[in-house]
Amino acid sequence: MHWKEVEAVEVERVRYAVVGDAPDCELSTVALRAAFKALDTDVELLWIDCQRDEFPDCVAHLNEMKFKGISVGNPHKPVAAKLATQFFIVKHSLGVANALSLGPNIFAQNTEVPGFRKLITDIPAASALVLGSGRAARSAIMGLFEAGWHVKLWNRNLLRSRPMVSLFLRYGKIETAHTADPSGCSLIVNATTVGRKAGEQPPIEWKHARPRSTVVDFVYRSVATEFLRSGARLGFNTIDGKELLVENAAFTVEWWLQKPCPREPMLAAINFHKPIIRAATLDIETTPDPT
Repeated sequence: MHWKEVEAVEVERVRYAVVGDAPDCELSTVALRAAFKALDTDVELLWIDCQRDEFPDCVAHLNEMKFKGISVGNPHKPVAAKLATQFFIVKHSLGVANALSLGPNIFAQNTEVPGFRKLITDIPAASALVLGSGRAARSAIMGLFEAGWHVKLWNRNLLRSRPMVSLFLRYGKIETAHTADPSGCSLIVNATTVGRKAGEQPPIEWKHARPRSTVVDFVYRSVATEFLRSGARLGFNTIDGKELLVENAAFTVEWWLQKPCPREPMLAAINFHKPIIRAATLDIETTPDPT
């Protein structure tokens, strides 16, 4: 459904939206729908089309249509951060918001940082190798610094990494690497898009990886990525991008509803889900339970 097609409803009800591109927003919608159902919360959830330059108008329109919140996907996250009258966490410098709460004032949240941090909570803080210099890498690095980790950063183009290194000086020092060498690191994080296509993976120098390391992939597919499979063959613990997506969505729901959100039904829903061409309206009351 295009945002201009969204109309007011005669019977007042709680409304939320997912705005952004597939496949991420398609799976986010599935995860959110499963969360609302598990919490027995009667809401209307719409996955909405919006061009990049239309996002501010889209948000204003949804606000006028009495939507309570928006789960923000790519490519709208930077603009979402700028629209907020208040950012709920001191991560505004990241320039990314993936959740909005609507009303007289627009409040923003970055759930990607706490989502990533929760998944690495049980790993003793040491040194981590982060691959990439985009928004995912920023969220990973912020989460690592909050948890007391040291960060080594690799990107194919080191020049692109310099602005991010400068950005994070207030939080901690980042060591830049010329190769994807995990020497001395107990955590390896792929925050690039490499791996979305079958047969490709980041150029990790696996021979230098420490025993019993953990590998995290922000990329996800219907099957494990080559990066995760390479780590698993070495006996490493693996964290899939779908787990990250579920944590992000769960933190969003908890922020909106101010109540704990179960992760298991969300992960089960997206693992069961088969990609669709396009869903005009995804309403948790009318969409069959995948289980």
